[in-house]
Amino acid sequence: MNMQSLYARLLPHFRKKRAALFHDVFGRDVTARVLDVGGYWYNWDYFHISGPIVCLNSDPAHTTQDMPDRFSYVLGDARDMDFGDDAFDIGYSNSVLEHVGGFDDQRRFANEIQRVCRCFFVQTPSRWFVLEPHLLTPFFHYLPRWIQYRSVRWCTVWGWVTRPTREEGAAFLDEIRLLTYREMVELFPDCEIYRERVAFFFVKSFVAIKRPSLQS
Repeated sequence: MNMQSLYARLLPHFRKKRAALFHDVFGRDVTARVLDVGGYWYNWDYFHISGPIVCLNSDPAHTTQDMPDRFSYVLGDARDMDFGDDAFDIGYSNSVLEHVGGFDDQRRFANEIQRVCRCFFVQTPSRWFVLEPHLLTPFFHYLPRWIQYRSVRWCTVWGWVTRPTREEGAAFLDEIRLLTYREMVELFPDCEIYRERVAFFFVKSFVAIKRPSLQS
């Protein structure tokens, strides 16, 4: 058992709901040009999109094996995209914003996707959800950082499964910065911030949405 197999069991339910929300916003059969920031072509199984999709990713090891023709892959930095203004009709990003660095880096990401994409759908986990989604452990992300560094190996599901060294654990923790609702509003002003809920009460994640204008 590894983390990818655990995620594969847990995530389909949420991805299906997220795809349904996406199509509520942009329509059932999307033919527009889409930019997937930080994603992979095989994550689009639950979507109904016939137009071209460009996957921007910083991972040079990303595989394009068996990638359908309508997908293309670009190596790049989400904080400094090598695209012109309004180059894409729709921007999409799923659980990437929390990985790009500190709040200044997250602001750069938000500014870039708003520059490059006419409309967008940007999802990120909520800091105030009790379960830390990367570690699959409740309340751990509320602990002081020094305690997290010392205990991530033995006190999280991620640590039990991956068995990291202390350096690897610290590097993994330093890569993640979860956001609050107020921070999402600050990063995406004049946009809808949708609260993705679990059990009708707990907010699991936020989605910044800019809908198509009536003129488009």
